[in-house]
Amino acid sequence: SHVDADFLYDSIRDKLGYLTDYERSEVKDATRMAFNAHDGQKRKSGEPFVTHPVAVAGILADQRMDHETVIAGLLHDTVEDTDAVTFESIQERFGPAVRRIVEGETKVSKVSSSQALAAAANVQADDLKEMFLAMTQDVRVIIVKLADRLHNMRTLGALKPEKRVKIARETLLVFAPLAKLLGMYNVKNELEELAFRYAAPETHAETARWFDELTKRQDPVVRRAAEELQALCDKDEFLKQACSKVEVLPRAKEFYGLFRRANGGSKPGEIDNLRRVNEVAQLRVILHLRGDDESDGEYAAMSEARRMVSSRVCYQALSMVHALWPPVPGRMKDYIATPKLNGYRALHTVVLPIGSDQQGSAPERQGPIETEVFPLELQIRTYDMHRMAESGIAADGEVKAAWRATAKRTARKLRKLRRRAADADGDVKVEWLSNIREWQEEFLGVITAEEFVDTVTGDLLGRRVFVFTPSGGVMNLPHGATVVDYAFYTDAGLDMVEAKVNGVAVDFDTPLHNADVVEIITQAAGGYNLLDGAGESTAAALAGAVAKQKISLQKKFLDMARTRSAKYKIKKFLAEQGVKLGDE
Repeated sequence: SHVDADFLYDSIRDKLGYLTDYERSEVKDATRMAFNAHDGQKRKSGEPFVTHPVAVAGILADQRMDHETVIAGLLHDTVEDTDAVTFESIQERFGPAVRRIVEGETKVSKVSSSQALAAAANVQADDLKEMFLAMTQDVRVIIVKLADRLHNMRTLGALKPEKRVKIARETLLVFAPLAKLLGMYNVKNELEELAFRYAAPETHAETARWFDELTKRQDPVVRRAAEELQALCDKDEFLKQACSKVEVLPRAKEFYGLFRRANGGSKPGEIDNLRRVNEVAQLRVILHLRGDDESDGEYAAMSEARRMVSSRVCYQALSMVHALWPPVPGRMKDYIATPKLNGYRALHTVVLPIGSDQQGSAPERQGPIETEVFPLELQIRTYDMHRMAESGIAADGEVKAAWRATAKRTARKLRKLRRRAADADGDVKVEWLSNIREWQEEFLGVITAEEFVDTVTGDLLGRRVFVFTPSGGVMNLPHGATVVDYAFYTDAGLDMVEAKVNGVAVDFDTPLHNADVVEIITQAAGGYNLLDGAGESTAAALAGAVAKQKISLQKKFLDMARTRSAKYKIKKFLAEQGVKLGDE
């Protein structure tokens, strides 16, 4: 066969130009190790198995990941599927970070591939603990897993239909939301599109027909709107001074998103509401600031001055959009002032692109935009924001600089000693991973593995709402969260006696909305309104009265909480107090 180690390395070599000569030589050696380890193994399609890890490495190189992550992609199946390689031999040859990623990836694969996370059925808590621990120890474990899953989804056709459906549903439940959480929208969108096609072929086909029909119908209006806005941006003096280029790009929204909007976030299978959705068109405005180095695949931390200019050009473009077309009330979202949990920054708005005969003024218009009027979404962001939106953590200059620095320290040790290197502290902390860490430590002895999976997929991977603390900090909570949920996310739930939203006292079950300012008032045990006569009782009786009132309040909070994590914290407290709860 013409497939040998050199042929495989040559297939990804062009993607590795951003690495140093030494790093490329390490990747080449890892390709040889993967080829030798998988020699003779075949995929279901009949191809040599080693083509899979090489393709995974190629996906990681497309994301311009550090060379240790690319090597981990090449070796991610070697320990689990062969006898030729051990974790120890990986560490000795390529260092502790590569071992950590491969080991974490092996643990993730062990759970997700065999236990059907989509149904969350009978997953052992110990295995689940290992899987989430692996993810929290190094976020690159997830990135390699996503690349692995993406290539498997691209080649899913070789599997039996029932296997395809299982893997596709698991992808929609766990891996596409994980990609979104990392801000890797390119990966997320491709995973969703492929998984939707395999999980529900008939629904996918029906959605495709409606999507094509809408797109074809709306295309002339969208293109005319894009030309009109482009002309306006090109003439604006402020944008001309601050930007080297402004792009207004007509596009369609994500395919799977159309289905989800039609069914309120349902899983594939229902299409009743599909033809009520007419919102597929989108304009993306990308503002290229002067000084952008577009040849660089990463961007470093911005200076404060540049960040201010970056924000100002986006708000300027937004004001021009709203002067041109009427905005739909309540549909503007400011992810620059309050970025998403994954670091996504942009301005979103929805307008009605009606023509000058319907709205008047705007002398620049050359006539009405005709045919039907439909909602048109606009995303406004700078080029830096755009790169971060497409690739997420894989485009974050600070994060990747930390990985590269650690990799270089390891490389120096390996080149000098060619022996076991000390574990370097190059860990990059990702905010939302701390939630998994805390839940895992707090809940694994209290709740079942299935409930734990539900907590992660429901509370962490679902829709979000942004609220402010009284000091101006931003809290990111699951959509639908109440004051009780906020209190437990800030560890004040057990001592809360009063709450205010936007300065006004509210009930504890009040749902929170974007930009609410939430204040929790707590009191020490002696501050509770005690039962009559308790103040004259003994200290023990007083403590008992306080505990009884606290238990009563927490029982009420249990009914008011909407997030699983808050509910489990309350249940844990009540269990510690000896309170038995019925089936809830």
